[in-house]
Amino acid sequence: MSFNLKNQTTLTGNMSTDVYFKEVGEGKIPYAFFVLAVKQNYKTNDAYQTDFIPIVAWRQQATYLRDNAVKGQLVTLQCSVTTKSVNVGQKRKTELGLKLENVSLLEHKQAVLIRQTNKSMQEYPEDAYPPADVMSQFDQAYGVEGMDQSGFSNGGFS
Repeated sequence: MSFNLKNQTTLTGNMSTDVYFKEVGEGKIPYAFFVLAVKQNYKTNDAYQTDFIPIVAWRQQATYLRDNAVKGQLVTLQCSVTTKSVNVGQKRKTELGLKLENVSLLEHKQAVLIRQTNKSMQEYPEDAYPPADVMSQFDQAYGVEGMDQSGFSNGGFS
């Protein structure tokens, strides 16, 4: 018997942040980051819980998201799970990340924008996007700043 093992996970949820986009390294490789809100399929205390999952996209996927995706949009993602080991004090810690492989936008961008303009600011706060210093820390933690055309030079996700 043969198994086709593949590192892939599929998530469906709403983008809870705008797409954070920049080009990194000397080759100006497109990089994007956003957070996906995914509702659990069970209730805790009579309410569904939501997981907020950070997603990283590179190259064409990053550019596509920059041009076509907005906060609040319903999407389905196919991602691969990536790992990174770091030393924290005397212990070695393994971190998991999700790298976007394919995206399907389940709503038109214009429909999301119309819906957002009809909501009050209290229901949909503009300050939900991570501040620049948080994104800078994310970039440093995952080695984005030191990346070159060949991939990460300092061991981050590629």
